[in-house]
Amino acid sequence: MNLRKSFAFVALFLSMVLIAACSDGNKSSSVNKNEKEDDYENKTDPNLNMDRDDLGQEHSIVIKFGNGAPAIDNPYENDVTITSNGENVVVNVAETSANIEYNLIVSGTTTNGSLKIYGQHNMGIFLNSVDITNPRGPAINIQSGGKISVNLVGGTYNYLADGANYNPTGEEDAKGTLFSEKRLLFKGIGSLEVESKYNHAIVVDNDFEMES
Repeated sequence: MNLRKSFAFVALFLSMVLIAACSDGNKSSSVNKNEKEDDYENKTDPNLNMDRDDLGQEHSIVIKFGNGAPAIDNPYENDVTITSNGENVVVNVAETSANIEYNLIVSGTTTNGSLKIYGQHNMGIFLNSVDITNPRGPAINIQSGGKISVNLVGGTYNYLADGANYNPTGEEDAKGTLFSEKRLLFKGIGSLEVESKYNHAIVVDNDFEMES
């Protein structure tokens, strides 16, 4: 796993910040980002089936950003509600659903979108060549009470960015480009770059783990 940029750990293991700093506070140019996309060890992940949208994982839900409206394949509509407003996607796992660990397979590109997750169950998020910029808040906002595993799919480059001003929902926390209320585990052998204009890049209000 290659987490790009410099790491600044605040309150040991409880938060991680990856900041892409520019002297004028603006986002890095697309030329720089494209150069970085090829600047990592391109390993494939032997336990994933890259020929399938669901990567061959059980209990998978596929979300593809792009074209102004994400494509969503959700076989578990009775237990998992997914809504979208433009390219802002909200996933809500019912508390009464079976104790299943769903896997969100996320890919595609949006310059005006986000992914927000509610629920109390453990869940996997597979970042499979995804590029999300949310000008008004976190690119990924995890309001879940369960343990979330963020899997960086081997051979992929993933990019998350926020904007300079946040517009949070109600009393919900929104502290960084990738925010999680509870436990967050990073794993996988892909690449992730996280950039923040607002404040922090990655914030976890509970345990943070990295498996590599």
